[in-house]
Amino acid sequence: MQFDQPGLNKYLEEDEIDLFALFETLLKYKMMIFLLVFITSISAVIYSLLLTNIYGSEATLALRENDNNGPSLGALGGLGGLGVPMYKWPFCRI
Repeated sequence: MQFDQPGLNKYLEEDEIDLFALFETLLKYKMMIFLLVFITSISAVIYSLLLTNIYGSEATLALRENDNNGPSLGALGGLGGLGVPMYKWPFCRI
C-alpha cells in the first residue's frame, strides 16, 4: 500500500519499538541502574531507622442513657459459657 503523503511512509517505518536495542541499552547501563536502586534503598532504610518514633491514637467516647434504672447485663450474655469446660457439655464428646 502506497501513501501519497511524503512524511507518512517515514513515520510508519519508524513507528516500531526495537526490543533488541532497548535490551542493549538496559544491559549497557545495568551497573548504573543497580547502584541507583541500591543507594536509594539503603538511604531509605537509614532514614527510617533514624526517625523518632511517633505513636498516636484517637478515640471518641459517647455515653448513652438507659431507659431503665437497673443494671444492663444483656451485653454479658455471651460470656455465660466461658466458665464451663468443654468435656462437661452434653453434646461434646472429646
